[in-house]
Amino acid sequence: MKKPAILILSAILLSSCGSENSAENNQTQQTQTEEQQAEASSKYMLKENGVEPFFTGNNMPDEAAGYTIEKKIVRRDFEDETDTMVTYTMSVYFIFDNGVNVFEIETAFDFDSKESSDIIGEITILSDKYKTAEGIGVNSTIQDFITAYPDYTVWYTYISGMYVIETKQLEVQFLLDGDDYIGKEIEIEIESDIIFLKSADFKKDAKIKSVRIF
Repeated sequence: MKKPAILILSAILLSSCGSENSAENNQTQQTQTEEQQAEASSKYMLKENGVEPFFTGNNMPDEAAGYTIEKKIVRRDFEDETDTMVTYTMSVYFIFDNGVNVFEIETAFDFDSKESSDIIGEITILSDKYKTAEGIGVNSTIQDFITAYPDYTVWYTYISGMYVIETKQLEVQFLLDGDDYIGKEIEIEIESDIIFLKSADFKKDAKIKSVRIF
């Protein structure tokens, strides 16, 4: 007559063990999910010296997990010490994430050897996946930027034709689309390469089109 009691006890123990295993599995899955989210967050974190694992001043890696790297040789014009325009060939790396070109890297140019070095000199972010700690990146609006960085400044340089919004908190340039500029015609000032603008000089829905890290 004691066997049914033993069977019931065994069933309770098995059920208890199953619940514990289920709880452990759920905890493991939650931990793995949190680790994956942290890894993804780190991968797409835009810092003032680059994004993982590409940082200015470091050697250009031959490969990087999760990315495809394509190298191309391009021609660039520079002014030499005599202010004469000279054309050099440089290395540019196109970085792909799941087949999408997310950013480009130029390695620093060695003017002594007239060749590109292996040191990362400039990174241009093209994808809106990459954000600063405050959530700002490609496709953020000017107002988004101002809200995140009240110390903002906006300026134009005729040297490269860039419209830039930036903050003192980061040594990074957030480039705006020139087609969104609606202010008065810019008068070139010989004594300065930079002309400061106002946020009102741009369309209300103007967005950041790329991010320059150098």
